[in-house]
Amino acid sequence: MERDIQHGIIKHLRLTGHFVLKTGAGLIHTQDNRLISMGSAGQTDLIVGIKPDWIMGWVEVKEPSGSLSEKQRLVFRDHDTNKRRWLVACDVEDVIEWLKNPSYHGKERFVTQVFTNIKHRPYVPKPYKDPFKGTPYEEMRDYRDKRTAAEEARNGLPPF
Repeated sequence: MERDIQHGIIKHLRLTGHFVLKTGAGLIHTQDNRLISMGSAGQTDLIVGIKPDWIMGWVEVKEPSGSLSEKQRLVFRDHDTNKRRWLVACDVEDVIEWLKNPSYHGKERFVTQVFTNIKHRPYVPKPYKDPFKGTPYEEMRDYRDKRTAAEEARNGLPPF
């Protein structure tokens, strides 16, 4: 189970003197069958301070049969672009290899998932819609803007 793998990884990292912060990201099931989301989408399970220089690293723990969400893939792609240390770990051996070799990111299956095409639509801002258009406030705003422009021209400074 993913929780057991995570506990083993945390134990190993702490025993070897590294700093480990468990982010608590994920879903929680309540007694009345509701799901509560903890953390933000794509957030890694662990943040690690790696000795001896205390370089930050991000670790996502997955079962060997698990897969990464689109948000997680985006986060890891961003980490890779910005030369941050990241890992998708299935067991403690992955962490041991990662600590020895900074360019190791986990099993090939997960690394391939990070760099495959993502069905993510880029953010496109919506065009501005004037909330006062067609209301009496539009006339008041236009009058105020004209008056302000006239005062600026007359005084040489904007009125404060």
